Amino acid sequence: MSSVITDAERRLADSGKNRVLLWKSTLKTAIYDEDFLEEEAADLVALVCETFHLYRDQDSQRAVVSFLREAIKSSSFLKHFAAAVLKLAATPKLPSYQAFTLLVWSSITLEQLDPTAMKKAVTKLVELQATMLGLISGSASCRWQVASRVVCKLLKAKKGLVPDYVELAKTSGNPALIRVLMDVGRQDAESATAAKGDLVQVYCDKFMGAKEKPSSEALAATGLLVKNMTSGDVTDKARQRL
Repeated sequence: MSSVITDAERRLADSGKNRVLLWKSTLKTAIYDEDFLEEEAADLVALVCETFHLYRDQDSQRAVVSFLREAIKSSSFLKHFAAAVLKLAATPKLPSYQAFTLLVWSSITLEQLDPTAMKKAVTKLVELQATMLGLISGSASCRWQVASRVVCKLLKAKKGLVPDYVELAKTSGNPALIRVLMDVGRQDAESATAAKGDLVQVYCDKFMGAKEKPSSEALAATGLLVKNMTSGDVTDKARQRL
């Protein structure tokens, strides 16, 4: 282990200002050495993961994200980090603030992954995001708004991922996924057109005529969908249920 990593481990729990300097200056400068980044990728990922339970203030979290956006350009770091994020997602009873952290980290990872060459990893990370969105959807509305912007930004940059999210919404009926896809559609007409028919089908299959009362999250998501439906959007299957 390099002296840079050893020093960083000692400083992880420093005061907020020193944390920011550690990630935005010391470590960020160190990874400009490509050899260092490749050789120390696993240890750097381990450092990032330690902050998951340690940092709660926004300045420290943003400093880590700033570091990640540079480090993730390394294929070695990307590989280790993708695996680490999936492992962290298995943490039981995640609070919404940690779910948000994983949403951001997984978005940064998905931005870099090749959806064709790394299909399995992409699928798992999309499923992770659906789970994190579900955890966040029941929290304060301001946190949902920020979380939605994170996913909207990702899908605007990587439009090829939209079908993966739509397909998961179809199979799972996850209200948070429907809700975020509606948010995506409000910002991108092309994505809205591509997803709307499938989302209407999800509404018909999963919610219309359901025996149990939908959750508040489901009502919020499907309410947005129904509000934007026209008579032409209603499929034959939906008509049979009306």
